[in-house]
Amino acid sequence: MVLRGVTMKIGKGELVSLIGPNGAGKSTLLKTIIGILRPKTGRITFQGHNISRASSHFIVSHGIAYVPQGLGTFPQMSVYENLEAGAFITNDKKMIAERMNTVFELFPRLKERLDKKAYTLSGGERQMLLIGRALMQGPDLILLDEPSLGLDPRMQIVLSDTIRRLHQLGKSILLVEQNIHVALEVADRCYVMEFGRITHQGTPEEFSSTEKIKQAYLGI
Repeated sequence: MVLRGVTMKIGKGELVSLIGPNGAGKSTLLKTIIGILRPKTGRITFQGHNISRASSHFIVSHGIAYVPQGLGTFPQMSVYENLEAGAFITNDKKMIAERMNTVFELFPRLKERLDKKAYTLSGGERQMLLIGRALMQGPDLILLDEPSLGLDPRMQIVLSDTIRRLHQLGKSILLVEQNIHVALEVADRCYVMEFGRITHQGTPEEFSSTEKIKQAYLGI
């Protein structure tokens, strides 16, 4: 048993950060929401649908996209083919083209490397591709699992700006992030998970004024 009595809520258009130590269960929670893992008890609802036992295909087709931690691209496929694969839930060519243009507006670098194999991309470019592929699904909610992991400081700044822009586009986002300062900087609300349980919740301002959070996570 990894998750124990976890209760969370993400409002429409809200950016929620989930922080906590390694092994706390954060990635397990995202995999459970997207249907890779199944909860033994409890309920997960999204836009009025109970998705606790739904397939990942059903969950994705109803508006949730998952950006996994680390390597998740199709390495032998081109950037274009990776993005095209993200649109597997629709055959509407006009819609696919519109979503592709949205991705290129967010990540002009991907348009420059459209014919390149995914394995040739830098770590930052691969992360762009993972987020771009998720956007090709046309999601209402995006689950981001430690997107800044392994990136240099410059790319972390670029990524933070991208997350803000997605938020401004009205996307709901659940962000698991190792960089606590980034997690608090971009979020509307935050949760702390420890040993599979939610131990704290509040706004970034509240977290920044809480002594335990400051000492344990902010290095203050």
